[in-house]
Amino acid sequence: MITGGEVKESEKFERSDWDTVANAIQLAAQNTLDDDRDITLTQDVINALNELANSDDLMSSEKERIRKMSKSMRVYINSDFDKRIFNTPGELFPESDITQLDVGVFGSDGYESKLVVAFASLVNDINRIAEKNQFSARPIFLLIDEAHLFTKHPLIISWILKMVKMWRKWGVWVWFATPSLKDYTDAASSMFDTIEWIICLKIKKSEAAELAKLIDMTDEQKKLIASINGAKGQYKEGVVISDQLSTLFRSVSMPLALALAMTEQSEKAIRQKIMQEKSCSEMEAAYRIADDILQARTL
Repeated sequence: MITGGEVKESEKFERSDWDTVANAIQLAAQNTLDDDRDITLTQDVINALNELANSDDLMSSEKERIRKMSKSMRVYINSDFDKRIFNTPGELFPESDITQLDVGVFGSDGYESKLVVAFASLVNDINRIAEKNQFSARPIFLLIDEAHLFTKHPLIISWILKMVKMWRKWGVWVWFATPSLKDYTDAASSMFDTIEWIICLKIKKSEAAELAKLIDMTDEQKKLIASINGAKGQYKEGVVISDQLSTLFRSVSMPLALALAMTEQSEKAIRQKIMQEKSCSEMEAAYRIADDILQARTL
């Protein structure tokens, strides 16, 4: 929070700063206990920093540095929305079969620093569950959609690279799904050295060229990617690449899944037209579209 997840700010952080932050966290925790509360919040750490900044034992330059830390953290609790996210007691993720987290507005421009903090919290919780269950035979799969939103941040990718290596021992497997390789930083590109499997759907020539810069591909693999095809509403093709395997595959999705995944404006218009003509809900319209897809397949 103090550095905003920015590399330049992190590089300015000195050992004395780490000591100050550690002291502030300890003081905030002690104040929480003294107030008979269970959870230390962001505001408590800010108050602790301000308390340290008022110490008579510090030079004016040290006091100013601590006050800047406090102001940097306050950015995360300025609005009511920010307070609900970063300054309220939270709960650990339950150990469920599937946990889906939508980063929402934090995926937008201008929210990068808050995305970094949210992701760090998520990684820590996954790490907790993985360490606890490391002796079980059940793996954990972490699927990150729109992964370029995360991997373009050097601090996030540095965490990911370290976690991926350690998580292998704990049965955690990370899958990155992204429509864009352009936003991958130099640090993120090194991540491809650890990737064992690549699944590639139909892409443009320029995107194939970007992929070729990140991994070593044979001429045969390049030809496979160029041969990817598909039929709208019927099937999609793709290529699987690993050290042991390079092959074309065809995915025939369930009609209802295809109907629900129709997000283009023209597709939404068709769904809306059915809703008006049949006086039905959007879900019922999707079922009707799914029936049409199934009927077309059987012709």
